[in-house]
Amino acid sequence: MLPNSAVKLSEITGGYFKSLTFGEQPISKVFTDTRKIYADPNAVFVALKGPNYDGHNFLLTAYKKGLRQFIVQQFSDELPEDAAQLKVKDSLFALHQWAVFVRKQFFGTVIGVTGSNGKTMFKEWLATLVEEELPIFKNPKSYNSQLGVPLSILPLNINSAMAVFEAGISTTGEMERLERLIRPKIGVFTHLGSAHDEGFESRQQKFEEKLKLFQNAKTLILPDTIWTEFQEHIEAKLPETKIIRVGKTMDSDYRVITQTQGDQTQLVIRNPEEFIFKIPFTDTGSVQNLLLVIVCYLQLKLPIQGLQKRLDLLRAIPMRQQFSRTHTNAIIINDSYSLDWESLEIALDFLDKQAVDRKKVLIISDFPDQGNKEAAFDQLKTQIEARGLEKVYCVGPDFHAYQPIEGAVYFQSTEEFIHQLPQYNFEERAVLIKGARKFQLEKLALALQSQRHQTILEINLSAILRNFESLRLQLQPKTKIMAMVKAAAYGGGHTEVANILESQGVDYIGVAFTQEGRRLREAGIKCPILVLNPWMDEADEIIQNQLTPAIYRLENLQHLNELAKKSGKKVPVHLKLETGMNRLGFEKEEFKEILPQIQALTFIEVEGIYSHLAAADESNFDAFTQEQVSIFTETADFLESSLNKKLLKHLANTAGTLRFKSAHFDMVRLGIGLYGYNPTKCDPQLELAMQLKSTVSQIKTLKIGQSAGYSRKFIADKETRIAIIPIGYADGLPRSSGNYQFKVLFPDLGFAPIVGNVCMDMCMIDIGELPVKEGDTVVIFGPEHPIETLATANNTIPYEILARISERVKRVYFED
Repeated sequence: MLPNSAVKLSEITGGYFKSLTFGEQPISKVFTDTRKIYADPNAVFVALKGPNYDGHNFLLTAYKKGLRQFIVQQFSDELPEDAAQLKVKDSLFALHQWAVFVRKQFFGTVIGVTGSNGKTMFKEWLATLVEEELPIFKNPKSYNSQLGVPLSILPLNINSAMAVFEAGISTTGEMERLERLIRPKIGVFTHLGSAHDEGFESRQQKFEEKLKLFQNAKTLILPDTIWTEFQEHIEAKLPETKIIRVGKTMDSDYRVITQTQGDQTQLVIRNPEEFIFKIPFTDTGSVQNLLLVIVCYLQLKLPIQGLQKRLDLLRAIPMRQQFSRTHTNAIIINDSYSLDWESLEIALDFLDKQAVDRKKVLIISDFPDQGNKEAAFDQLKTQIEARGLEKVYCVGPDFHAYQPIEGAVYFQSTEEFIHQLPQYNFEERAVLIKGARKFQLEKLALALQSQRHQTILEINLSAILRNFESLRLQLQPKTKIMAMVKAAAYGGGHTEVANILESQGVDYIGVAFTQEGRRLREAGIKCPILVLNPWMDEADEIIQNQLTPAIYRLENLQHLNELAKKSGKKVPVHLKLETGMNRLGFEKEEFKEILPQIQALTFIEVEGIYSHLAAADESNFDAFTQEQVSIFTETADFLESSLNKKLLKHLANTAGTLRFKSAHFDMVRLGIGLYGYNPTKCDPQLELAMQLKSTVSQIKTLKIGQSAGYSRKFIADKETRIAIIPIGYADGLPRSSGNYQFKVLFPDLGFAPIVGNVCMDMCMIDIGELPVKEGDTVVIFGPEHPIETLATANNTIPYEILARISERVKRVYFED
């Protein structure tokens, strides 16, 4: 971060101070989200304002977390006198102004990347190829938005020889602002697809907007396909820019010939000198993006010697933070693709969020280019001390030679660590693996994942949060949300889902049984938890863990009251009303009879009343649903009047939330909608947050007359290629999916039916002429293969499919 005195920052942003000024120390870090703050008196919090949020509401939270410097749009009287407040007209614009100032101090080569997809892939791969030749700076993760780009530029190291930034837009008017920040010398246009089409009038308009990033660039590298489609416009808008076309046509500046060889692709690149490389990818997207990376590398005139070796190390980039559990219940966060200071901070933030009450461990490699090693080690020690890590394991010759961190364990290489791994205990820990590409720390992650199962359920925590926000927009601001995480969060893992939703500000968590609530408390969940089906022999546990039981009979209330009296603690309860579901609940008339007895229970606090909608997703039962709403309203009004207090009223599930605003009351209960299934035809469009995948264990060719599976339900009537995948009804794939009732998806190849009976642990797929190989991924359901398809094939509903996924299926969690 460049030094910025208070006066200078005021000049840059056009702001002014309230009483105090910023300190004289360089600003160390910029925060815009209080959930990611760690104590640092030299950091600054920028209070951003948007249509659905206001950072000024969290100024005091930031102060309590140790921050003392703030950029605001209005002064806050809540902050103590030692808080320095710089008032600006617009906080986001002030960030842009600050980033423009920092960018002007940088005289290295800047590369700007845009496109509908492939931006992050290009940036990460280019950095991996370049970093051994010269110091390069890149924006972390996919920080390419109006907020992400300035936050990426602020820590720009002016001693770097090169910087690469990606820029993403969703509508008109945005790219001009990003161009002002990035000002690339070299531009790369990766691809033009359908992403964010809704923000533009036409494909032409979207292209014109994206092209604005390069209006001052000296060179633009792009695929020949884009040049062919938009040549006239490019020549008109960028008359002084050197255009480098990459493709298979004779007149391409870099003409490419590709040939697939097993799991590799050979590239022959002519310009007019000929270069031959082998790359570890065969899919079209990866080949196209890496081709642009190589051309950019050649344009930079960097040494060719050693390039092939670095190309061999490239792997598909996980565009997300990813974690899973080992058999010893350790959480392993595998972020072993790249290492720089910004991405390390992001990964440590993710570690903090997922660890909850676990001890935290960091496994880290040497930095690719540490420059002043002593200064770099000091910076790392500061990070480690701020995060409260239990243990640090360091891999690489620099770490091994200097051993700068007291108490750390040092290894010369990844192989040495793996060899010694059995002597170290990671049980119940949260472990972050963070390393530079050349150290291949993913091998260590695989070693830690002993007893792995080849079938996994991926849970996209970011998608859950996006669904949460989409559903929240359907509500009035005052309406609370209860997130239902019963049945292990519909198969997704109740602790992980509850943790991320609590961080997003959910008001209540709903579970089915007391033990689920207890586990959430043990995991550090602090928000109120409603137990829908409590057993009264667990009442002591309910009181001890401060859970809120749902009560549907007077005897339970009385029993709970006696136990609460002994503990000296009042217990909040929600009363369950029967309105038409005919499961559990008090009848409407019953309340009038038992009300005096409820009022006599001095250690029971009636906090809420609720019921269930039986058919909110079925339009032909709307009259019945409205009748339920009326019964609930009438009964809730009676209780509030009789008890002389305001009750927390909740009735609507996901379907009720989307179809019946009259059923919102004080709180709604969101379940299946959070995980991406919309049981109605109403907006919003939700994003499936789970993907069930397996891998091909073996491929066989059956001759005519040979059978597959139990009871010989499939007999080949011709020579048939089948793939065996390790997922069966014990994993949650319904047995009735077999015998051509359901098809699985081989990504980029196509669909193939399950043949024969589904077995307990595996099933057989007729792959026909599809070029499937052993080890290939198979999607049972996911964003590209809706879960409704599997449910319909088995005459059931998505709820049941999710709830039946076995615990032995490994869960992998990630944020994109």
